[in-house]
Amino acid sequence: SGLSMAATKALSQNQRYVTMSQPIQGGVYALLNNDSEILSDKKVRQALQRATNTVEVREKLGGDIPALDLPYTDLQIHGDVPKAPAFDLNEAKRILDEAGWRLDSHGTRVKDGKELQLSVVTTKSDEYQKALETLLGQWRQLGVKINEHIIDASDPTQNFVQSTLQPRAYDVLIYQLMVGRDPDVFAFWHSSQAVARGLNLSNYTNDLADDILTSARSTRGTALRNTKHIAFAKQWLSDAPAIGLYQSTVNSVVTRSVRGIDESDIVVSPEERYGGALYWTVG
Repeated sequence: SGLSMAATKALSQNQRYVTMSQPIQGGVYALLNNDSEILSDKKVRQALQRATNTVEVREKLGGDIPALDLPYTDLQIHGDVPKAPAFDLNEAKRILDEAGWRLDSHGTRVKDGKELQLSVVTTKSDEYQKALETLLGQWRQLGVKINEHIIDASDPTQNFVQSTLQPRAYDVLIYQLMVGRDPDVFAFWHSSQAVARGLNLSNYTNDLADDILTSARSTRGTALRNTKHIAFAKQWLSDAPAIGLYQSTVNSVVTRSVRGIDESDIVVSPEERYGGALYWTVG
């Protein structure tokens, strides 16, 4: 269990095995702390958004990894779904220039004597660390200085939740959000959840976004709820409280004698890959 994409790809070369990769209803984001002194400026967040080449991030991870541009997966909303701004390094540079962040003689962005320096945190994981490495290479082309921190979340001495998540001790956090079957993302983006024990890890606050999320949660009609989710996605992209990097997957490896596993099944969480175990056979 818990196989990385790279490990799954390596095992696929062995003729004894069949490998599968199924998308789940969640994904990995670069969560931008809106309370950070630098990232409280929407222009800076938008510049990072446009300077992020998510195609390259997914390619570095290996395998056929689904894109994730929004706070929802493709299966959760439909219709007039907005698209994330295309990767455009020159536009990102223009936005920073416009916001007063100018390159100094050392190639670093500076404003009012202060360097554009970000603390970027992720947890110890091959995938997250590769995503981090790729992302930082892209952002450094903007003239951003990066302090990277990799925390072992399984090590109780590092107190990841208490020392990092709850106090939001980062400018950027590369982390997975599990949305689930229902496209209700209130817990991740409503301002009431931007508290120590809340899941709004970007400290995102926007009155219009709050109203949309609250209204969507209380709306019963599927079509009307979908319209509200699309409206929130558009606002979310405009405010750039986070950048979707890729949709999470659950990777499976079985011997060729195993039958009954349906790769087309929709898997909401990793545990659900066992949902059809009743129908598995071997021999």
